[in-house]
Order: sequence, then C-alpha cells, then structure tokens
Amino acid sequence: MSQSDKLDIWIKRGGHLSAFLLPIKLSLSYAALIPTLLLFIYKERSNLFEIFKNIPQILIAPIVSWNLLIILTSFWGIDMGTSLPQSLRFVSSIFIILLFFKISYSHKTYSLLLCLILGQSIAALHTVIAPLLPSSMGQIFLGAVTESGQLAITSLVALGSACAIFFNNENLKFSLRAGLLSIFNLIIFSYIGFFGSNWNLTVKILALILITISIAASIRAAKSEGAPLLAPNFTILLTLLMPLLFSALLINLKRGPWLGVGLSILILLAYYSRRLILPAIAVICLTVATVPQIQTRLLQSSRDFFIAGGRSEMWEIGIELAAKYPLGIGYQNSPILQKYDPNIPAVHNHFHSNILNVLVETGWLGLMILGLWVFNLVIVSQKFPLSFPNSLLIKVLSASIISWQIAGLVEYNFGDSEVFMVVLIVVATIAAIVRSETDRSAHPPFGQKVL
Repeated sequence: MSQSDKLDIWIKRGGHLSAFLLPIKLSLSYAALIPTLLLFIYKERSNLFEIFKNIPQILIAPIVSWNLLIILTSFWGIDMGTSLPQSLRFVSSIFIILLFFKISYSHKTYSLLLCLILGQSIAALHTVIAPLLPSSMGQIFLGAVTESGQLAITSLVALGSACAIFFNNENLKFSLRAGLLSIFNLIIFSYIGFFGSNWNLTVKILALILITISIAASIRAAKSEGAPLLAPNFTILLTLLMPLLFSALLINLKRGPWLGVGLSILILLAYYSRRLILPAIAVICLTVATVPQIQTRLLQSSRDFFIAGGRSEMWEIGIELAAKYPLGIGYQNSPILQKYDPNIPAVHNHFHSNILNVLVETGWLGLMILGLWVFNLVIVSQKFPLSFPNSLLIKVLSASIISWQIAGLVEYNFGDSEVFMVVLIVVATIAAIVRSETDRSAHPPFGQKVL
C-alpha cells in the first residue's frame, strides 16, 4: 500500500469520526476534524483547486463570495478587531466542505450521513432517558437548543437516507411489523422523555428495561435484513434511529425546529404524495392534542416573543441597525445590541434570527449572497439530471436545508458551530452525489447511451 493510500485511509477515518462525534460533543469532533483537515490539506496541496472545481459551483461559489464579503465588511464595521479574525476563521468552512466532499465522492455516499445519524441517535437516546437519570449526573451532551437545531436537519437526513437505502435495494420489502415497531418505539421514547421525571425509582428502572427491550427488538428485526447493523441498514433506521431522533425533537420543546421539520415534510409530501398531506396534518394535530407540554409551549409563544429583553426588542434593535448600517456592522459584532437595551440578558449576543443577524452584520449584499446559496441548495435537484433514488435523497437533503432556515427564522442557528457543521456535511454530500451523477452521465457504461 502506497503512502498516499495510507493517508487516504486516515483522512477517511478522521472525517467519519468527526461526523459521528459532532452531535455528541463539539470539542471531541474538532479533536478528530482539525488533524484530519490538516492532513487532507497537506496530501491534496497540489489538487485543492481541482477538488474545488469538481464541486458544482452553484453550491460553493456563493459561500466563498460571502466569506470574501465578511472579510471586507470587517474594515468598515464597528469593531474590526472582532470581525476580521472571525472572518478569516470562517475560511476553514470552505476547506471543510472540500474535505467532506472528497470523502463522500471517493467512498460510499451514505457513510458520512450514517455516521452523523448514529452520533445524533446516541445524543437523542440520552435525551430520552435523561428524566430517568439522577440529576447529579449533569449535562453530558449538547444542550436542548443546539441539539434541536441539529435535529431540524438530521431527522430529515435520516428520513432521506432510509428512503434511498430502501429504493436502492430491490430485495428489500416494507415490513408491517417493522412499521409498527417504529411507531411503538416513537410513542414509548416520547412518553418516557415527557413524563419520566415524575416517576418513582421502580417505574424508572422498568422504563429503562422497556427501552432496552425496544432497542433489542429493533436490532433483531434489522438482522433479518441481511446488511450489517453499521452498514446502510434500512430496518435499523426505520425502527430505532428515526424514532429516537423524532422523539428527541419533540422532547426538547423547541418550536422553530418543530416548524422547520413539519413544514419540510409537508413540502416533500406535496411533491411526492399529496394524498398523505391530510393524514400528516392529522398526526401533527393528534400529537399536539395528546401532549400537554407541547400545548403549553405553543400557547406561550406570544408571551415569550414580547417578554422584556426578548425577540421583540432584539428584532427592533436589529431593524434600526440594518437601516443605519446598510453595509453591515461587521461579522460577529452583534453583541452591540446589549448597549441599546439593558433588559437583554448578557447571554443573548445575537439577534435570534438568521435573516436579521446576517443583514445587520453583513448588510443587504451579504443577505442576498447567503440567500442565493440557500436557494441553490434547495433547487439543486432541478438543475442537474439525477437518477432515482439519488434524486429523492437530494430532495430530502434540500428539505433539510429548508428546515434549517425555517428554524432559523427565530434562532441564529447559522452562527451555531454545531449546527453549521451539520450543514457543511449535508452540502458536501449533495455536491458529491451531483458530481458522481454528472460523471456517470458524461461517461456511461459501455453500450449505454446518455439520454
């Protein structure tokens, strides 16, 4: 084995480990990512521009342009000492896309996504059983806000991966038993997560036993599929991982991710199967009607918006700053908002909205460039000829971008590193699928014509 091949193996392992650890702990993910990224840059130092050119330009050119813009806005912003170093640091995002693109393109397309889903499922399992654990254990994984921001994306990534794996294997058939087990696990996980904190020790132990049985039943059902559990396994995704992700999404009680995932699923149904829209809405209404915590959270929306130091006041300040500084105040200079209103808590150092935060910091031009990037990610399946089921997977991944931005209407998840790293993995995967499909169309197998 050549030295180059050995480096490729380590880069592949490091990238997959980083994706797996991302939903668990950002510091651990960076511990794997940083040396992997440096190794990748060293190995591909003479090919980086070629890798960049292989990525469909509509997916990467806007974010590169935006990066250049935030560096420029630093010089006329209100605090160059803060914004310039942060703008230069953002350059690493471009190299991260190149890294994950190379891994996805050179190896199995689903592997990065599956590592991300597996890590997210472990974090979700902790969210489910947290009410059953002693409070003295403290917080081990990411907080509810960050986890929900990731789940707004990864729950749809899991859905798309499951569909792509199912339709990619002609021998797979949908099992009613697996479907019922999936629904059962979703209900059990959600019920324990919502109500488990009120139970006595005996009931909590029984609940942990029930969760263990549910996991064992899912693994047993998955083994019948024939694929290894850590390989692209449709049954394990359907019966265990997806119920964990969607139950954690509900348990965290974050309204933006609820709205993002819900609307994105309805958009997908409108495209693929409109007759399922009403049943989906009925399921959403039934969930709201049967879980008091969700009802309370929704009813508190107006109160939380207009509370002193809340989004209402932050958004008013943001609108004033956007009018006063049309070219932007500079990247990462949003903490200035606390100078305008003493009621805003010190922990709120941004405007709790992607659109408003980007507008205030980078001006109207920055907002338009970033909007173009998101738009391109959403319509990419319409721009390139894609075969099924890759076309389905791309549309669901694009829906995850929509979900990310809908959740970002009321939260600055673009500035949350743990969430934005998930977006970079999704972008790189989309680019790798599009590139491989484009190459296949340009160089079809012998005897096959390009339509």
